[in-house]
Amino acid sequence: GPVVASIVEDSLWLSRLPETVGLLDDDGSRFLREYMVATSRDHRAVVVMLADRLHSLRRTRQSPLYEQHLRALEALQVYSPLAHALGVGKWLWELEDLSFRALFPDSYADLEQWQLALWHESGEMLEVAKDEVLASLNENPLLVANVQRYAITSRRKSLFSTFKKMYQQNKNLEGIKDVFAMRIVIGLKPHVREDREVQARVCLEAYSSLRQGPPH
Repeated sequence: GPVVASIVEDSLWLSRLPETVGLLDDDGSRFLREYMVATSRDHRAVVVMLADRLHSLRRTRQSPLYEQHLRALEALQVYSPLAHALGVGKWLWELEDLSFRALFPDSYADLEQWQLALWHESGEMLEVAKDEVLASLNENPLLVANVQRYAITSRRKSLFSTFKKMYQQNKNLEGIKDVFAMRIVIGLKPHVREDREVQARVCLEAYSSLRQGPPH
């Protein structure tokens, strides 16, 4: 329909904008990102454009080396900050990691091997940590009264974020402590699911319970 056609037209126009900017330094990239969001008629076009750029970056290993580097730098300067601003974390991490792989393939391979080995070694520890988190949450009366279920998952931090910490903080691998992350999704009981005050209180109580540690 016309709405879909308009979104596609906008996304194609947005994809061509970086070619009009002479230098994608920090200031130029920030201006371009703000211009993209401000001038698109439908913000869904920005999401479609991001999806297209991510798909292109996934296939960039088939391109000449100079083009791989160009697309990777463009992604780091323009598209990954846009993904962050739009709240699509999964795309952000993939854009950053694919760019990292294109620009520093040897460092990427070494870091990936180290992280995967650590992930396999830490599987049992992460399961114990999940049990402790759940036990802490289930000790809180307010949470017991309002929460129907929890979904607790673990993930590896992005390789690019680990590499950036090593570079900016002058650390080796042994100095990096936040390698994995844990996510908790709280499912409220039906009678309070739409109550914003309860939503906020439950989140604060969950945070407080986890800060106190597992019950003894």
